[in-house]
Amino acid sequence: MNNKPTLILLPNRDELDQLLSHDIATTLNVALQNHGKASLAVSGGSTPSNMLSLLGQAALDWPAVQTLLVDERWLPAKHANSNEAMLRNSLLKGAAGNSRYLPLKNQANTADDGQYETEELLDALEWPLNIVHLGMGDDGHTASWFTDAPEYTKLCAAHSQH
Repeated sequence: MNNKPTLILLPNRDELDQLLSHDIATTLNVALQNHGKASLAVSGGSTPSNMLSLLGQAALDWPAVQTLLVDERWLPAKHANSNEAMLRNSLLKGAAGNSRYLPLKNQANTADDGQYETEELLDALEWPLNIVHLGMGDDGHTASWFTDAPEYTKLCAAHSQH
């Protein structure tokens, strides 16, 4: 196995989405063949939605795939700004909708109130994950961490208290 980084330049985003969805599906399929299960963690937002739609069309044993987001906003799952809504409208359509989706947001009113339940869910994951796809927005943010958001310092502080 070659562990050296590879730089691939593509002429447009559509080709990037096709290449990524193919590579991710291939990696998941290898995990499914070798272990009978696989895991996929993806960024939310609008950037990965086309790639995830393509991935959702892959012929995989989706019920054996554990799927989750790497980030979520504490909003109702059907809210337009919810990453879960994006995931359900892209990846989790058709056969991929049969994957074992693990939502980060629960029924608690606030993230603070729901933190323990979410941590329990994350503790129950089988590690290491097979695929963790992290994206970056046009403005350079990742994982819903907007450095100019008033909550940014509090979010970093909450993490460091653990």
